[in-house]
Amino acid sequence: MSHHSSSEWEETYETRVAFARLPHNIRAFVVRKDCYNTIVINENLSQAGRLRAYRHELEHIREDDFHSELTAGEIELKRHK
Repeated sequence: MSHHSSSEWEETYETRVAFARLPHNIRAFVVRKDCYNTIVINENLSQAGRLRAYRHELEHIREDDFHSELTAGEIELKRHK
């Protein structure tokens, strides 16, 4: 699954998706390396859970949270409002 849009982050980074067996309390996370954003999704989630996790991580990418001055905890609180 690849996301394509005309936003600024897409000009530099392509987004890929991978599935992995993660601890139950980790739904997904993003790794940014070599001009790719890889969204790693917990393979134990339901299809609906995977889609929610994908959309959530995509929001982090779109908002460029990698360069935020907020802590990871503060960013998550902001995203879950």
